[in-house]
Amino acid sequence: MPKHYITPNLPPLCWGYKAITLSPLGIFYRSEEVRDDPNIRNHELIHWEQQREMLCLFFYPWYLLEYLIRLIRFLDHQKAYRSIGFEQEAKKYEKDLNYLNRRRYFHWTRFVL
Repeated sequence: MPKHYITPNLPPLCWGYKAITLSPLGIFYRSEEVRDDPNIRNHELIHWEQQREMLCLFFYPWYLLEYLIRLIRFLDHQKAYRSIGFEQEAKKYEKDLNYLNRRRYFHWTRFVL
């Protein structure tokens, strides 16, 4: 299980976001209120599992490459961000608090194409 941290001042790349998962360090939240939101927590735990199965090292380059490809395609940051396979899986299942108990490995790949 990851460690959970309250960090009101997330790094500049995280402006506008309430939390970020940085495996193997943990999950960083802007406030206790954000940390205690079950949907946000579940969203970040899904990212934790994605990062673990990608051995952390492969997650970040894949995430960046997919983002850049989609940014070129859509010319819109939010649209590119929301269409990343990792984000689509986390968003789709964030409200399903039992999802991680039945999640299949590399399920995010279903959202890539």
